[in-house]
Amino acid sequence: MHKFECPYCKYGNSINCLEDDNFDHECEGCEKEFEVNIEYDPIICTSEIEYRICIDCKKEYRFTGQSFPRPEIYKNIDLKEYYVCPACFHRETIKEL
Repeated sequence: MHKFECPYCKYGNSINCLEDDNFDHECEGCEKEFEVNIEYDPIICTSEIEYRICIDCKKEYRFTGQSFPRPEIYKNIDLKEYYVCPACFHRETIKEL
């Protein structure tokens, strides 16, 4: 439940979900219509930069997570060793299409 105050009468209006960034709302207290603008604070997260060696081309690449589904050529590789650069992953995926 989200609460916001009417700019005219200060009545505490409420709404269950916020679908849009801006919308018009009729006050539950004074029945005047007013605009609601939703602003979000940015959420900043940090993480270490990880580099891996591609098991296919042997080049170092910036690791951003595993790519799934795995192309057939990589199916028998243990997940703990499955480090494939984006270029090799895309090349093999395109071959299978």
